[in-house]
Parts: sequence; structure tokens; C-alpha cells
Amino acid sequence: VVAILFTVLLSSNSLFSNPLAVGVEIYKKNAIAVCDITSTAWLSNGEKSVWPGTGFFVDKVGHILTVDHVVQLDEDDPRTPKVVKYTYDVVIRATNRRYTARLIGANRDADIALLLAGDIRSGEFEVATIGNPDKLQIGEMVWALGNPRTFSNTLTTGIVSALHRRLEHSYLEDHIQTDCPINFGNSGSPLFNESGEVVGINQRIVRDTEGLNFAVSINVARVDLLRKGHIETPSIGFDCLLANFPRKGRSQRPHPEDIKFLRERIGMSVENCFVLAKDSYSNCAIITDFLDPRGKPGLSLGAKDFGLEMGDLVISLDGEVIKNGMDVRMFLVGKQAGDIVKVRFRRAENGKMVDRTIPVSLTPRPSKI
Repeated sequence: VVAILFTVLLSSNSLFSNPLAVGVEIYKKNAIAVCDITSTAWLSNGEKSVWPGTGFFVDKVGHILTVDHVVQLDEDDPRTPKVVKYTYDVVIRATNRRYTARLIGANRDADIALLLAGDIRSGEFEVATIGNPDKLQIGEMVWALGNPRTFSNTLTTGIVSALHRRLEHSYLEDHIQTDCPINFGNSGSPLFNESGEVVGINQRIVRDTEGLNFAVSINVARVDLLRKGHIETPSIGFDCLLANFPRKGRSQRPHPEDIKFLRERIGMSVENCFVLAKDSYSNCAIITDFLDPRGKPGLSLGAKDFGLEMGDLVISLDGEVIKNGMDVRMFLVGKQAGDIVKVRFRRAENGKMVDRTIPVSLTPRPSKI
């Protein structure tokens, strides 16, 4: 019986799989799916800036997914001279072939970009398999294959340390935290799960620490939209709590400190904060700020003008369930200024929560105007 049980355990494809064998297979399958990227920014002062990164092929056409800071400088930084043009060299080290590439689309709100390799044939590269990061669990093993410090095709491994991390670095964030060794040049490299599927794009490290590395969820990438060009996320006119605040009370018995937090944040009465604290225990998409575009030529009215108020608890947008402020932001990806969105919310009135639905017109983000 023991022998039979032992055999069954070893035959499992996930928890009891051999991590060494998994790593070997990931490398074999993806050695020509991953490429080195060398970006060159030609500056107005006659100088140039050159830096390395990593990318991976996502289709048979030759599109390469990476992160935006691998392909573009922060031109909003006043210290950066004006960029005249960018050029990109792509090298598949496993075959020692070099190609030029061009930028097809970028989403700076998520720090993601898409290149297209030129003059490349379908048999000269492989396409990485995309997985579902929603199935990841903390403690699972992951692998990164990239170009750290120009050491091409370096495979490293670690575990998932946490999920859905926010670094407050980008407007759109959903990070997988790992202890998989990542270094300068790894940016844009794929993060593989135990099935050899890409679940994230390695994006950031915390300097002067060990084992604090972050990959943006592959679900944020939206390659379908990047193929069409740059993504500009519009505004719905309000912001909600991005994450729930630590509660001292329970779902049906809010603590006075929970009520105090809401009063200080949104300025409602005690009785309304009490019912809102109960209703928002598992859904914290409480409107806390308005992004008002009024006064800007050609723009529509702000969210307040459509009837929303501070403290409204957003339940869904066009029928899509919303749980927090980041859900609101993610919903907006792919939408356009001028689109009408049905906002379903619950409002605290006279100590009761009342359901309402109103249409809101999207506008350009105030920071983009």
C-alpha cells in the first residue's frame, strides 16, 4: 500500500513534480521565445542613451512583449533631454540572430509595451505560452528567463511570495511578488509557472534588499489592444479606495474606529458611516475623490454632475463586479473618452443603504490633459 501511494504522489503534475525537470523543460521550450532587447534613445543634445532589457514573443507574427521602461525613457522627467528617436535591436541568443524592431504600442499606465521584430521568419523563434495568473497560489515555484546584466538566457527560480501587490508606482498595478532572482536587464522577461506558462512580466525589484521582486500580472498586458497602438486610459471621474482598510470590528458590528476612519475620509454622518462600514466589509470601492475635468475646453461634465457623491459604494460598472478602486481602473483599460458607463452603486441615506444606477461619461484623465 505504501509503495502504491508513493507512486501516485510522484505521478502528480504539479505539487509533487520534479522542479529540476520543470526548469529544464521551460528552458528548452523558451530559449528561442525569449530575446535580448537593446534600446537606444537618440537625444536632442547629440548624445545617445543605450540600455538593455528582455522581451518574449507572443505570436507568430513576431510581436515581442516587454515593459515600457525597457523601450522608452521617462520623458516627463525635466532632466531628460528631448528624444529625437528610438531604435531597437533584438537578439535571440540561442540562435545568435539579430533583428531590428519597432515600437507598436505602449501602456505607460501599466509600464507595458509591445515591439514588432522585422525580417524575422516564423521558424526562427518560438511563441511563449500564456497562462492564467489567477490560478497562482502563494508558495508555488516560478521561473524567470532573461538578460540580467547582459548575461543572456539566464534561468532563475523561486516561489510566489504574495499576490496582487501594489507598489504605488503605476496607475494600473497587479503584481506577483516572488523571491526569484531578478537583476538589471531582466525587466520585461517572462515569469513562468509550474506548467511552463507565462503568468507575469518581470518589472521591478526593491533595491538594497534580497528576494523582493515583482512581476506585473500577464492579465494586465492586453496584447490585443497593444497591437492597435498606444493605450490611453480614460477617467471615470472618481477614485475609490484601492484596498480595504484594516477593520477593528466585524462585518455586522463595525467598531467606532472603523466609523471614525470613514468619517475622516468622506465626511458623512455617524449613522451613514455605520451602514457603509457594514456594506463595505468585503467591497471597499468607496468613492473618496473626484477627478473633475470641468473648465477644460471640449470636455464633458465630471462624475459629480452625473449624480455621484463622496461615500458612494460602487458595485459594478456595465455589469462587471467591482471590489476595489484598482478594479475600477482596470475596467477602464480599452475604453475611450466619451464612452458611457452604467455605474451601479449603493448610497448611505438616513442610516440605510440604497441601490442606484446612473450613466457616467468617460473623459481624458486630468493628468493627461
